[in-house]
Amino acid sequence: MAASTSTATFNYAQNIVPIFTGESYDFWSTQMKTLFISQDLWDLIEEGYEQPEDLSTLAAAKLKEYKQNKQSDARALLFIQQGVSKTIFPRNSGATKSKEAWEI
Repeated sequence: MAASTSTATFNYAQNIVPIFTGESYDFWSTQMKTLFISQDLWDLIEEGYEQPEDLSTLAAAKLKEYKQNKQSDARALLFIQQGVSKTIFPRNSGATKSKEAWEI
């Protein structure tokens, strides 16, 4: 007879992104910087990345690097978008890169 196991699982997600509501910006930005560093995204926030004018002329390695930068930047932008309240979000909703959103 097979042993029956009953495992309790916890299905919850802890929000690791602090929410900026318009108060205590220094506290929020420090937490966000730590989050970006932990995800290896801080360089994108500080420096951004260059988008080539013509992707068809890129060598395969450069195209791969560009796509990785674009994906990482989108992840950083998502963290910024998730990290602001509904009243703050419209201020940077038009930003298409994380560096731009962070500077706003």
